[in-house]
Order: sequence, then C-alpha cells, then structure tokens
Amino acid sequence: MTVHTNNMQQALDASNILDDYGAVDVNEFESKISGSTAYDSSITSDYNNTLPADVEVNTSNAALLSGSADLNTGSDAVISDEANLDTESIPVIKETIHVGKRSVATGGVRFRSRIIERPVEETIRLRQERVEVDRTPVNRVATEADFANFQEGTIEVTESAEVPVVSKEARVVEEVNVNLNTQEREEVIRDTVRSTEVTAEDLTETDRRNSGNI
Repeated sequence: MTVHTNNMQQALDASNILDDYGAVDVNEFESKISGSTAYDSSITSDYNNTLPADVEVNTSNAALLSGSADLNTGSDAVISDEANLDTESIPVIKETIHVGKRSVATGGVRFRSRIIERPVEETIRLRQERVEVDRTPVNRVATEADFANFQEGTIEVTESAEVPVVSKEARVVEEVNVNLNTQEREEVIRDTVRSTEVTAEDLTETDRRNSGNI
C-alpha cells in the first residue's frame, strides 16, 4: 500500500495510523511464512492481539492485502479531512503617488509712500522806492509858470516796494511701476511607494520526495 500526502506532517500522521493498526511489510511477512516448514500459529495469534477487536485477520495473503486496502481507505479519509481547508485570500495592496500643487508665500516687496521736507533757497532781485526831499535854495525872478503853481494844494508822492511772492507747483518727476512676472519651471519629485508582493512556491514535488523517503 502506498500513501500519497500533501506535506510531511500528513505523511507522519499516516505512518502513525498504520502503526496503530498493526500494519506489517507484506513481502517480509510472506517470506517468513513460506520459509518455515511448520506454520507457527503464534504469529497469527500475536498479530491478532495487536489489532483492534473489530478487525478480522486472515492468514492468507489476499486477506492481508484486503486488510491493507481497508487501512489505506481509512488513511485516505483522514488525509482528505485534513486537506479540506477554508479558502484564504491575501490582499495585494499597492500605493500610488499623486503630485499636486499649492501656492505658498515666498517673499515680496513692500512699497511705502511718505512726504518729506527739505529746505530750498532761491535768489530774487527786488525793487523798493523811497521819497527823498531835497531843498535847494534859489534866487530868481518868478515866472508865470511859477505864478500858476502859486496856490494852495496838496501833492502826494507814493512809495512802493517789491516783495517776494512764493508759489508752489507740483510736477511728476518719476514713476514707479510694479510688475509681477510669472515664470514656470519643471521639478522632478522623487518619493517611494509600497506594495504587497505575493509569491507562490509549489511544494508538491518536495513533499512527494519527503514522503517517499519514509
């Protein structure tokens, strides 16, 4: 009888089951029977003692082979029960990278406008009038023109002077232009992502070789 198992543990369990039920090497047992001149009934008796009460033993080789077949059927049932396992799934997870953009403040320029004063000076020529009275003594004969002015009256002479007049004129002497220039550049983003890698190893040939060595 040959028992095929899926792994080493099942092979050991099958061997223990055969040993518990008193399995023997058929060829070795047959050589003992055919080589002896007298049949020793103690062999069958001892063999019966090693088997359970519900197992019937026959001295013929056919019975031994039949019993071996029965044992084989029982061991196959045990192995089949152990091989009936629940299906288990292994999730394969893989990370992906998404690169986006957001705006951040990197600096700038602040403009402040204020009024300052500084002293200035300008030279200007001004004119001023003054009345001067000059009396000159004379001695001559009066003329008719003199008699025409020979009357009462008032003569006024007005003095005048120039004064500086300050006026201001605002002129644009400079313009400050503010321009915001936009430049684009390419940047390579390097990072790492994780993923689940599942490898399958076929243990059939290895288990068969291990079971053949038992």
